[in-house]
Amino acid sequence: MDRWALFVDVEGFSKIYPGNMVRALMPLRALMEAIYFIGTRVCPETPNRLFAHQVGDGFIVVSEFAERSPDLPVAIGTFLLRHVLLAGGIGKCAISQGEFADIRGCYPDVIRNNCDNSGMVRLGHGLMRVFPVMGSALINSYRLSNSERGALLIVDSDLAAALPTGAIVTNTTANYQVVDWIHSAMPEIAELESKTGIQHPSAGALEQLTRAYVDSHRTTLPQAWVDNTLRFNGLQETVT
Repeated sequence: MDRWALFVDVEGFSKIYPGNMVRALMPLRALMEAIYFIGTRVCPETPNRLFAHQVGDGFIVVSEFAERSPDLPVAIGTFLLRHVLLAGGIGKCAISQGEFADIRGCYPDVIRNNCDNSGMVRLGHGLMRVFPVMGSALINSYRLSNSERGALLIVDSDLAAALPTGAIVTNTTANYQVVDWIHSAMPEIAELESKTGIQHPSAGALEQLTRAYVDSHRTTLPQAWVDNTLRFNGLQETVT
């Protein structure tokens, strides 16, 4: 059963963390907070429950059941990228679909017998933490995130065939479409803001924050990353 899957992470985390741990962690903290509020206040009950798993400096968020409509994941992706930006970071999001399942049954007996519900295994006085879920949902969304450089919202072509009203598409290929997460104005985003209690500023304010991020990291950002981030999010291609 294919479920929609959203992979979102903080761009540049590994480069920022060694020099300023707090600065690197603040966007990740914001991302975690927003996912929690969406899961508890917007999608708390079946059949709309969300399943989120941290993967390094990002998260994989998967729907409970198969759903062909991309309205909710595109709105969530837009919402999360804006929230990360407000926390001083910038993110990237890719939305695809696939299977996702508990794989603990494939673990060795010794691991299953000694693994607690949190995925922790005691190694004497040390610890092993296992990742109990896997599937093509994670693989497809992660692979899709690597198809374009930049702080982008990328949606695979199958889901992008019927994007929600108000979604602004800025690039189309055979395999995916790129949605402008700064200027898209979908009713679902307003609903997320209302139910989570998290209000995001205007598109103009988001533009300024994005340009400020690019300016402050210009010496370390690849030009292709800068060009894509600005062009595919409705901003001027050259920042002065």
